[in-house]
Amino acid sequence: MSIGTGATESANWQSARKYANCTVPLLVGPQAYRKSTFCRSLLPPELQAYYTDHIDFSNKRDAELALNRFALINMDEFDQNRESQQAFLKHIIQKPVINVRRPHGTATQELRRYASFIGTSNHKDLLTDTSGSRRYIVIYVEGPIDCSPIDYEQLYAQAMHDLYKGERYWFNKEDEEVMTENNQEFQVMPIAEQLFHE
Repeated sequence: MSIGTGATESANWQSARKYANCTVPLLVGPQAYRKSTFCRSLLPPELQAYYTDHIDFSNKRDAELALNRFALINMDEFDQNRESQQAFLKHIIQKPVINVRRPHGTATQELRRYASFIGTSNHKDLLTDTSGSRRYIVIYVEGPIDCSPIDYEQLYAQAMHDLYKGERYWFNKEDEEVMTENNQEFQVMPIAEQLFHE
């Protein structure tokens, strides 16, 4: 099985429009552990124009257009997203195509989604959706990340090789249950439950 950001991104870029990469790695750990630097380094220099860490999720139209414009969207400081934005965030993470009307246009145009998401946070209490967290792979960073140069040709060659071999790049129900269980320590406790535990 080949489940990882490279394989999933490659599958997203190569696949038909009915699926989108709806799995988001979240790197959590103290400041100065190079989480954001690592995220930026995932794309090679020639694709850096397709990386962003500046998405305003309150501007829904622009956020949806970013799915077509960028290859990797870093939700830097993920915990800063307001709870009121969680429903839209869940929607946009799993959206395979974007339907937009251009300014002054009359017809709706369907655009392909290319973007995958990644996120960072300095705080552990960041998952607020009480209905589940199967979309997130929360990784606690225990030390500074090694940001040595990446052999991009080898990385993407391996991802494409695995895709062509038919390796599974998606999570099944059992995988999602394990992720949800592992994410429990990063879940924000509802206020009513906090009062009960006091």
